[in-house]
Amino acid sequence: MRVVHTESHLLNAINMTKSEALAAFPPLAAWWIAWIALAPLIVVARTRGVRAAALCGALYAAAGTCATVDWLPRTIAVYYQQPVVLGLVLFAGVTLLMVVPPVAAFAATVSLTATASSALRVLVAAAAWTAGELWRAHAFGGNPWVLVGYSQTHNLYVAQLADLAGPYGIGFVVVAVNAALAEAALALGARTRARDAVVATGAEVCTATDNSCLMQINGVLARTAPDRRCLHLAEILAATESPAAR
Repeated sequence: MRVVHTESHLLNAINMTKSEALAAFPPLAAWWIAWIALAPLIVVARTRGVRAAALCGALYAAAGTCATVDWLPRTIAVYYQQPVVLGLVLFAGVTLLMVVPPVAAFAATVSLTATASSALRVLVAAAAWTAGELWRAHAFGGNPWVLVGYSQTHNLYVAQLADLAGPYGIGFVVVAVNAALAEAALALGARTRARDAVVATGAEVCTATDNSCLMQINGVLARTAPDRRCLHLAEILAATESPAAR
């Protein structure tokens, strides 16, 4: 998974995430997809400012609601024998008041914690999503539809966690795994960009004063560009010192 910066790639990532989330619920019920479905959204939110991340979350929430709760207007029209316009208004109200705000807040939180440690980012992302689901299930009379934990009803091993913390505990674990995958993707993307930057210069040696950075870059270069190497600046200075200077 590569970190991207163009708007077309951003929309593609949101659309892919929404499609994966839809497949995790009936009728497809591919429960395993839920463990990776949010990772693209987290990657996109992590690499953008707070406002842009919140907008991405809002777009994802709207698209996801259209894909998973599209039955609501038809239910109002067919089952309750009410005008379909009423169903559409109710659908829009549910989406804008009960789904968009918590998902937008989740994406903004992911962006805000971009400078924290990776472990903390994973935990905060899972907690932010779970808090949003708790809010959505109780605010304005409650909207507990399509909680992430429901996707695991066919996974009996994971479903047992409901005894301890209900569907919210299951959702926390699933989102934490998604966040961990997103962190791994971002780390891999950063290493790939570092390698590409070194190779693009045409230089045979990469130098710096930070040992830890050089060790990481050297590890990547050793596997993917063995004709390049890293040297600490002190090594270069020591090698170029004249005998008189010594």
